[in-house]
Amino acid sequence: MGSTGALQLSSSIGALPVAPPASISAPAVRLDATNFTLWKGLTLPNLSGAGLHGYLDGTEEAPAKTITQGTGNDAVDVPNPAYTRWWTTDQRVLGLLLGSMEPEIACQLIGCTTAAAVWSAIHTMYGAQSRANIRHLRRQLTTLRKDDLTACQYMHKMKAIADTLAIAGAPVPNDDLVDYIITGLGKAFNAIAGHLTMGNRSIPYAEFYSGILSFDSMQTQQTQDDEWTSAANAASRAGSYSNNSRPRASDYSPVQSGGGRPSGNSYQQGQGRTDQQQSGGYGNGASVDAVQDPSDLAASDAAIAPMLDVPSTSTIDVHGMGTPSHAPGITPSPPAWQQSAPQGPSSPDSPAPVVSPAAPGASGASPGLAASPGVPGASPGDAPASAVSLPGAPSSGDSSGAPPSSLSHAPAHPMVTRHRDHTRREKAYTDGTVRYDVRRHALFAAPTSHRDALREPAWRSAMADEFSALCQTRTWVLVPRPPGVNIVGSKWVFKTKHKPDGSIEKHKARLVARGFTQQHGLDYGETFSPVVKPATVRLVLSLAVSRGWVLRQVDVSNAFLHGYLQEDVYMQQPPGFEDARFPSHVCKLQRALYGLKQSPRAWYARLSSRLHQLGFISSKADTSLFVFSQGSVHLYMRVYVDDIVIASSSSAAVDKLVQALSDTFPIKDLGPLAYFLGLEASRNSGGMTLTQRKYALDLLHKVGMENCKSTSTPLVTTERLSRDTGTTLGTEDSFRYRSIVGGLQYLTLTRPDISFAVNKVCQFLSQPTEVHWEAVKRILRYVKGTLDTGLKFRKSSAMGISIFTDADWAGDVDDRRSTGGYAIFVGPNLVSWSSKKQPTVSRSSTEAEYKALANGAAEAMWVESILQELGVPRQRTPILWCDNLGATYLAANPVFHARTKHIEIDFHFVRERVADGALKIRFISSEDQLADVFTKPATRQMLHRFSTNLNLVWGLLSVPGGIKIPDPPGRRPYDGQSRSSSRGQLFQ
Repeated sequence: MGSTGALQLSSSIGALPVAPPASISAPAVRLDATNFTLWKGLTLPNLSGAGLHGYLDGTEEAPAKTITQGTGNDAVDVPNPAYTRWWTTDQRVLGLLLGSMEPEIACQLIGCTTAAAVWSAIHTMYGAQSRANIRHLRRQLTTLRKDDLTACQYMHKMKAIADTLAIAGAPVPNDDLVDYIITGLGKAFNAIAGHLTMGNRSIPYAEFYSGILSFDSMQTQQTQDDEWTSAANAASRAGSYSNNSRPRASDYSPVQSGGGRPSGNSYQQGQGRTDQQQSGGYGNGASVDAVQDPSDLAASDAAIAPMLDVPSTSTIDVHGMGTPSHAPGITPSPPAWQQSAPQGPSSPDSPAPVVSPAAPGASGASPGLAASPGVPGASPGDAPASAVSLPGAPSSGDSSGAPPSSLSHAPAHPMVTRHRDHTRREKAYTDGTVRYDVRRHALFAAPTSHRDALREPAWRSAMADEFSALCQTRTWVLVPRPPGVNIVGSKWVFKTKHKPDGSIEKHKARLVARGFTQQHGLDYGETFSPVVKPATVRLVLSLAVSRGWVLRQVDVSNAFLHGYLQEDVYMQQPPGFEDARFPSHVCKLQRALYGLKQSPRAWYARLSSRLHQLGFISSKADTSLFVFSQGSVHLYMRVYVDDIVIASSSSAAVDKLVQALSDTFPIKDLGPLAYFLGLEASRNSGGMTLTQRKYALDLLHKVGMENCKSTSTPLVTTERLSRDTGTTLGTEDSFRYRSIVGGLQYLTLTRPDISFAVNKVCQFLSQPTEVHWEAVKRILRYVKGTLDTGLKFRKSSAMGISIFTDADWAGDVDDRRSTGGYAIFVGPNLVSWSSKKQPTVSRSSTEAEYKALANGAAEAMWVESILQELGVPRQRTPILWCDNLGATYLAANPVFHARTKHIEIDFHFVRERVADGALKIRFISSEDQLADVFTKPATRQMLHRFSTNLNLVWGLLSVPGGIKIPDPPGRRPYDGQSRSSSRGQLFQ
């Protein structure tokens, strides 16, 4: 062997890393689909500590497999020992990694031949999910509250979350962690938290932890001591009265650490009694007064009875009398030598009397002198005195032995305050973000009957408030029951109102009439009440955002109670609130009540009358929209029963309007628009986003799918639903199907991406099957993965109307009818869309597209009429975008009689609009047709591309799987312009 080769071999061996020691083993936690962060946090230090980190990140590269020994003709290639050592170590690390995974995960990585390849593949598979987990942990850190936890348990949970974030590579700064903990502790810890964080010094967590736990321990101990002292004072006051008169508090002096002597006043107050008789009651032992005459105890029996529940079958040992025989539940006082000795805080072994929880007077007793702070000898560890009686002792008829009148006339129901019942009202803090945990919603179930509600103080108070409001507004008058009239029943309805973060806002009890028992023509007539259209809501929001206007939300308390009835309606008295003087009378309603068929109409008539007096004009296109315009001041008011949203160019004008309405109705000013009819509004300088996260979570909770696995599309693209596939659902399951589908329909107010899927499952409401129910559950799984998706309104000066229409010819496999859809933009903002099966069969794709074109044109004309009423000038002629040349020519050319003679006449109005110049029609390629997503199931890539162009904002947590959906190769996302037209023609 040549010297050069030997030198190369020696240097290669010297540079080799040390093989992993035998003590390196797999982490205790095996990797599954949910714990990547924890597994990585345990595995990485384990291998890095052994010097093997380079095998994970690939920095420890593999040496050459062979080396050359010798020179010239003697040179030969031999196996490289360095590569052998590297390969052995790498395989041991590889085996350790695979061995620490669940089998289903390890099977996916079995083709990786090196540790670095496995490590990289794991990060590719679960790295994005880890980032989503980090966001979830951060959200937990800001929302977790102490509530019923102890301070120790709460801080351990918070520290565990912070530690998990640190392991995941997102450590929480110490000061931020302390701030989060202080926010969650509540008002009771404000004082100690302010003391600990005083000054500019950053307090270490260990010091902060110790201070909080010490404070909590002192509070707990003080609460227990207050309870014991209250019982002791009640007992001592009952057993320390003289035969002459009731002693004053000023006549007593504190007794120093046990024996002590009473003050001079004490001796004169209790003439004829020994010092020993007067010395008890306030010492550390808090012993019972020594009594020489048993009749004295018997005389005070009546005063002691309300304080303690002493069994009548047991005798009590009083100093120097009888044999010790302790009553159950009462511990004897310590002996005199133990009373005189200084005592520290009480321990579980120290004797202390136990007061029966059934004692009616124990909790209501006021703390005596011994419980007062600053009194010598009244330490927190003092045990309270036990009040005793001798059962069976004869009652003394002497008035001198009777208890004082102030006790004999004590109230049967003592006042209960937070101080006495040792409860605290903590202030709820928020950091301004909207959070909602669906699990909290399940903790607060509303009662199902008024009998159950009357047992709960919160609901009982809510019922009393509602009844009081009805009486104050003179909603009814009690009259004898007239003969021959229809009597409407009544019931209580209960609901727990929640804030967007899931916390309780209020307990709401409402008295409703059983309107289904009303008879038409007898006690009701017209029942119509306008309801605001979703497109109007979106249109007004788009205008307000584009113009930078103020958006204010107000609420009318008990709105229906302000409507006046025109018919005579009689109702039974409210359950649980019947008048004891006139139990057989009935309520003759003077105002509308919730549940009556005419209540919405009566309320709308009263509100619209008031708004007309203030100068508002009802919109002809949407009667729930009211418009006020005077000079530079513009006010738009949208009304949905009692929820009102005001958009205005002047904040002062909104204040005046709210004040004017407050003079007639009880108005609650809810401030800037944030949460309206289940819509969560988030506004910034670039625009506004509408989401329905809380509503979606409630819907998932209703089905029990809060923790379901998400999917990337709402419908399967390879199969078509049919009414004849699957087994028909039972009655109960069919009702559940209709209820959930109805909830999904409301979710489409801000989610155009699920419009087609929801419309499809709505077609099987009459006879749903198991296959249809599976389709509904797939939509819910898609919603679960896109909870934070919302509709974006961008700020723009463009107000031109653009209409995209499309149709899927003969797409229904049952009746071969087509599905039509349209999307209408005002400027860059989507304000209206539709996905609906056409009512008739189309003979060609041109006919189907033409019908869809006509539907889109009709909606566009309605949108334009609202814009005209709102005073928005017309910037350009609305443009119809259609991807079918036949329909485009048919709308612009009235000559094709053979193709159109069988089409309904009402569809031909689009020709007149185009001929009059009210509409323009343009061709657009199918790949840029935005309405395509409303007519057929969309693939994952297609859904993502079109959703972006429809102004849907995909939240960081909402993209399925937490991974960005790539665009198809060779295709670019739609950027607002067609292949044959410029962007300015589409959105301006």
